[in-house]
Amino acid sequence: MSETGDKDASRDRSPAFPVIPLEVALSRLAEFDAHFKRSPARPEKVGDAWKINTKSFADRIAAAIRYYGLLEYEGSGKERRITVSEEGRNYLRAQQEETRRDIVKAAALRPKQIAKFWNEWGPERPADAACLDQLMIQNGFSEGGARDFLKVYDATIAFAKLKESDKVSLTEPDGHAPEESKNDSPPSPSVKIGNYVQWVSNGVEQFKQPRRVIGIFPDGIYVQVFGSNTGIPMSELNVVDPPAPPPPGALPTRRVDSASAGSLGENDYNVLQTGGRLQITADVDLEGLQELKAMLVDYESILKRLAERRPSGLREKLKSVADDAGLDDEPR
Repeated sequence: MSETGDKDASRDRSPAFPVIPLEVALSRLAEFDAHFKRSPARPEKVGDAWKINTKSFADRIAAAIRYYGLLEYEGSGKERRITVSEEGRNYLRAQQEETRRDIVKAAALRPKQIAKFWNEWGPERPADAACLDQLMIQNGFSEGGARDFLKVYDATIAFAKLKESDKVSLTEPDGHAPEESKNDSPPSPSVKIGNYVQWVSNGVEQFKQPRRVIGIFPDGIYVQVFGSNTGIPMSELNVVDPPAPPPPGALPTRRVDSASAGSLGENDYNVLQTGGRLQITADVDLEGLQELKAMLVDYESILKRLAERRPSGLREKLKSVADDAGLDDEPR
């Protein structure tokens, strides 16, 4: 198998669905229209509208909005462009709430998977456990994909305020099910230890700088990144390029004054203590570096105290256990 095939095989094979709920998609549509006006956008520039630098994530947001019928693609290859669809423009221009509500209802059921399960579940969908089993066992979703789909599904149905009568046909006029391009929603890449990732939750990037993956939890669904003990869903991570090292000779040559980025609160650092070790992530200027150095002196004192107390604390714990058991804890 080729290298490309190997990579594709490791990806989440869940059926395609929009990665953001409809309400978020409409907000992103308005931002797209405000940024590009009436000009079609080149695919590599679409993230500019949302201040997203990660191309794969920007592509997935654009694909999600297209799933709802609010964006459309024109041309192909190098000539491909992304523009607001007629339905999207009708929503943005509509003055009457009723008109906008009709567009919202139609958009909510345009994605194939949402329409399919709305037709099956209706206003009172089954419990999460039953839905997850149906998605994974009968419909080919991964566990992470199934959980993500339920979040998008629930938020979209609630926002659209759908009723029992709002059912749609799952076939085209020719009797065939509508096709969805495999390229519409790029699948989440497989995340491995050592990868640098960006965490995207509810359509928003959570890290100021990419973080390195240092562990994968036994369930295979959550990962741990450097500088945090919090489990992050793998399905919400985008693998990105490692941060570029600073060029040689790029050290600051002058003192930072009171109007520096640090004095404006733009320094970002995180020190995580795990037992007798520290994990440090930092994005600081010269002023921030001085503050970080002062913090590390305090942490050095803490680690020394822990190292000094650990043996005696262990002896006390063993003695307590031995006393409770009526045993002599001294070695024989």
